[in-house]
This record gives sequence, structure tokens and C-alpha cells, in this order.
Amino acid sequence: MFKDNERANGELFQAKPSAKAKALLDYIKDKLTIQASIDEIDEIKGLIDDM
Repeated sequence: MFKDNERANGELFQAKPSAKAKALLDYIKDKLTIQASIDEIDEIKGLIDDM
């Protein structure tokens, strides 16, 4: 959703939406057990940081 959705991308350059997105990703990451999924969450968080 964060990588492909234009509306989401349009909001993520702002500090508050970016922080909420990263918090949501951290919450999801804590529930995951498959390393590939955890790595994907880390990749998406990196993309958000670069915005």
C-alpha cells in the first residue's frame, strides 16, 4: 500500500503521516515470523524515510 498507492505516497512526505505509517509497520512487524516478510517491512520503512 505504501509503495504503490499514489494517495498514500502524497501524504508520507509529512512528518505526522510518516510517523504513523512507520508505527503501523512496526506493529505489523512485531507479529511476523517469516524473515522475508520482516525484510519487506524494513524495506518499506526505508522507502518512507527517503520521502
